[in-house]
Amino acid sequence: NEDQKLNLQIIRKMFASKDLRYRLFVACGLHFFQQFAGINTVMYYSAMVLKDVGFDSSSSALAWSIPLALTNAVFTCIGLLTIDRYGRRLTCITSMTGCLLSITAVVAIAFVQCDIIGKSLRATLFFCFLAVYVMFFAPGMGPVPWLIASEIFPTAYRSAGMAMGAMVNWISNAVVSQVFPMLIGTLGVGWAFLFVDAFILLGLVFLYFSLPETRGKTLEAISSMRIVSH
Repeated sequence: NEDQKLNLQIIRKMFASKDLRYRLFVACGLHFFQQFAGINTVMYYSAMVLKDVGFDSSSSALAWSIPLALTNAVFTCIGLLTIDRYGRRLTCITSMTGCLLSITAVVAIAFVQCDIIGKSLRATLFFCFLAVYVMFFAPGMGPVPWLIASEIFPTAYRSAGMAMGAMVNWISNAVVSQVFPMLIGTLGVGWAFLFVDAFILLGLVFLYFSLPETRGKTLEAISSMRIVSH
């Protein structure tokens, strides 16, 4: 029908334009690294992971997973209140840097044997650095991919660009949520989070070179600005 033909024309024009392709690359890249930075592995599997690293029971691990979800909600709200003050680019880069450092600590703790620092201390440290990770992720890489995708495209292409970004987000979420527990079962918690850490590092490089700053600009100004890598 006519709507489908119009949508196909819009998508063809997006891929035919170098500027629009780059905008799509930025939006989809943000959504990809949002998921591969591991937030939903923590949200979905925190109880399983915490039990694996030393919490005494499934109920205890589940109880400790609830504060992580609350932390995510609180710091997402903080991010929404502060993002216009500090800008999208600085917020995202700071967010991913904090994620990189905290997950690196999580990996190191996961590889430490219980008889070296004690089972209880190991589990507590692991939880604390997971919480720090969530504190850094939530205000930056949580909302910014959705915000940038809603700002970066010209009006005629905004719906299609946001839809393709969301599609990348959902596919990435599905892949991560299926693969992560397999990695834990096969390689262990430390190696599973090491893969997450590697993607966070790649994401940080992507943000540094690709993410434009849109703070303080109207949608019309963003549509006409030259989007280039840094």
